[in-house]
Amino acid sequence: MDSVPIAFVDTLCTTLQKKDLKELQKIENRWLRTVGTHCSRRRELAVRLNPNDDETEVGIRIYEGMDGKTPVPYTTLTKYDRIRLISIKRFHRQLLPDTISMERFRSKVLPVLSSLTDVVEVQAPVTSSKNLVESVWNVLCAPAAVIETGYTGQKCGEFIERQIRIGYLGKLKLHGDEWPESIKVTLKSFLKSSNYVYLDLFSTLTIDLDMFICIVESFLNGDLYRKIHLYGKPSDEMKELYEALLSGGTFTLLERLPEPSSITRGRSLCEIQWTRSHTYRLRALLSAKQLSVYRI
Repeated sequence: MDSVPIAFVDTLCTTLQKKDLKELQKIENRWLRTVGTHCSRRRELAVRLNPNDDETEVGIRIYEGMDGKTPVPYTTLTKYDRIRLISIKRFHRQLLPDTISMERFRSKVLPVLSSLTDVVEVQAPVTSSKNLVESVWNVLCAPAAVIETGYTGQKCGEFIERQIRIGYLGKLKLHGDEWPESIKVTLKSFLKSSNYVYLDLFSTLTIDLDMFICIVESFLNGDLYRKIHLYGKPSDEMKELYEALLSGGTFTLLERLPEPSSITRGRSLCEIQWTRSHTYRLRALLSAKQLSVYRI
């Protein structure tokens, strides 16, 4: 490793997370100083973007750490910094921090923020500015580990698809009433992803039988090696399954669904379990209004 050029090490360090830089520091070598420089100057940042009601201005607040206690001036950002959280929330004008025009934000500030973003969590609730969020989706190239968003338009679906392909996305929370049914193709792809941990459909989207089967088969095939959670409203087909189970029906009604280890029927709730290797269990709690699936 002593023959590795310092310039290469410097470039490599820009791609590493701070925890990885700390591990690299443990290796005694001639490029230890370069690693130490990156580690000591690295700040992991949270960025909060607050557009006003008419979407003509944007307030920008940057903090070191995720707790929002240590402000960081935009003018102090360097190549060593990394943005790990982007939160977008509309504010009333009188509550906004210092602002810049939306045009200047898109042309000057957003490209800088995007260049410093790495393995990020993005929070864009339903109340966010759709135009601003779409701009972020269009520019942001860094991998996202967590996405929480309402539907903002075509760029939103494309961004989620792209993040699934990149392979870091583990948690996805979709809120609101405007999601197209076509997004379910993307969601099924996410459920099959090796990084899948959590899918929350707090929206008009429902969990259909194909999505349910996807989770069960992944579990039985040994593809779910971590704790996972799927939560949302059941589709009409899943409601029919619930009614059949509640009345004492069997899974022969739906031959595509693997046979469960046990079914427990309550007054208004059915618990279905699958077991693998006598150790791991997949549990589904199904009612007329909710479906929750998780691996124990």
